[in-house]
Amino acid sequence: MSRKSEKPEWGINRRTVLKSAAAASGAGLVGVSASGTVAADGHCSDDCAAAEACETEVPLCAAQDIEVGTVYVRRSGEEEIDVNYELNDDTENDWYLRETHLYVGTTDPRELSSSPGQFPFSKEDYGDGVTEDTYTISFDEICEYELGGGNGKGGGGKWDVGDSCGVAEGDCIWVAAHAVVDEVLEEAPYFAADATYEAEQGVKKNGNDIDEDRSNPEDALVKAYPDGDFFSLGFMPDGDGGFEEEGGWVEVTFDCPVVNGDGDDLRLWEVTFAPYPLESADVYAWYDDEWVYLGQADNSGQGDEGSPEAHTLSTFDLGDPADENYDEVESTEKLRIVDTTDPGPHNGNADGFDLDGIEVLQDCTADETAWGDGCEGCEITDGGNWATYFQYSIGSCT
Repeated sequence: MSRKSEKPEWGINRRTVLKSAAAASGAGLVGVSASGTVAADGHCSDDCAAAEACETEVPLCAAQDIEVGTVYVRRSGEEEIDVNYELNDDTENDWYLRETHLYVGTTDPRELSSSPGQFPFSKEDYGDGVTEDTYTISFDEICEYELGGGNGKGGGGKWDVGDSCGVAEGDCIWVAAHAVVDEVLEEAPYFAADATYEAEQGVKKNGNDIDEDRSNPEDALVKAYPDGDFFSLGFMPDGDGGFEEEGGWVEVTFDCPVVNGDGDDLRLWEVTFAPYPLESADVYAWYDDEWVYLGQADNSGQGDEGSPEAHTLSTFDLGDPADENYDEVESTEKLRIVDTTDPGPHNGNADGFDLDGIEVLQDCTADETAWGDGCEGCEITDGGNWATYFQYSIGSCT
């Protein structure tokens, strides 16, 4: 049994250009904009064209045309500036910071390269839910740079600090503000309603077909009992009057990959009416081109028929798989659930592990690259990777 979804299959590092889902905030710039570096003919000035100001702000743009926040550059002390990343809170979907890489220097970045990994200031692994961060940079940390070895201008050459560091009021500096942002497409917990599946159902212990209302694999995806149906995996005949050690199975491909986050990442819902013998299923995650054993789900903790307590829950942490060959599963797009119930203690009508829902316990997110003044700003390289810069002339805040 299988079902093909009409939805696109997501990749782990996919570019999700959801223009309609990430409306621009509509907030106008307050203060002096650095967009003055773009001339009327659309070309960028070789000279610092930014007006001297206490504060400059530019939009932070993801995927080249989605305004997800603002980058502020402001004089924050006698001899220091702040560069602040602030994400919008009024878009349809939530956005969070994952990484930031920042260039602040006296060398035109077009003479260097567009590789954020070379930028002198960076932060990674922000954790969950971070929407704002600030770099405080002293005047004597603002330096000139030159390319060392590597691929040369516009490539991956190593940056070296030049002969001088330090700026003063009235000096013009160059800024390239890069970020990796996460867009939350669906908040956890949620059931795998949009997953595609393949399945092979077994039979009852007496060899008969499993009841029709327990034979639709789609009922394994979203918890429905007691108002709806579930999917029984069943026993697999061995051809000699007995059963294989592994019974029926269902394989689920998630619409959005499940990532290893804090705590448990997956929860399986099973239906068993007490008292009843043990039912079990082995659970595997697809990772590194093979199935990795996460552990066993079972029906311990049974409740009364017709009550929500009839559900038995099994949780799994991708960061702690039972497979001794793996310390963690970073993320997975597919899950395989295989019946391992021993038919011996059961009556003839038994039909194995009854799967009623697959629940994801981590947010579904999409990664995007973002740049300060990235919607219509000046690009660091012509025809290379998308990367933009702007300028700031250090003004007085008195």
